[in-house]
Amino acid sequence: MRVLVTGANGFVGSALCPRFSELGHEVVPVVRHQNNIADEVIVHGAASWKATLNGCDSVIHLAARAHVMEDKERNPLQAFRVSNVDTTIDLAKRAVEAGVRRFVFMSTIKMNGEEAAPRDAASGQKIHLTQMIRTRFLSGRLSRDFLKSQKK
Repeated sequence: MRVLVTGANGFVGSALCPRFSELGHEVVPVVRHQNNIADEVIVHGAASWKATLNGCDSVIHLAARAHVMEDKERNPLQAFRVSNVDTTIDLAKRAVEAGVRRFVFMSTIKMNGEEAAPRDAASGQKIHLTQMIRTRFLSGRLSRDFLKSQKK
């Protein structure tokens, strides 16, 4: 199985990628910046996502903008939204288009529980994204397209 892992250099990704390799899976480790991970892929823009997703059976999406202690962004909330929400929705759509059979989205926001109030911009965006993905997949906006791609 060919598995694309975003956030391959993060806490979970750095443990998950070697384990998948040990189990005999082909791992496509995706990062934002060079990290000297074996076979890492640095993705910039739509064209590189298309090529990177080609032939993948599964996507494990771990990447997120988090732990920014001294934010230099002019609009930090917008930067979180673009990185955490827009990029995730775009990746999910591109995965469907590429024929990916399984998309796993993991977020640490659940550590706060079901009803926890966000403590910062990152938490607020993760809660928003989790709700958006749940709503879109359960309402069928993305799942209908995904199911159609599986019938081909």
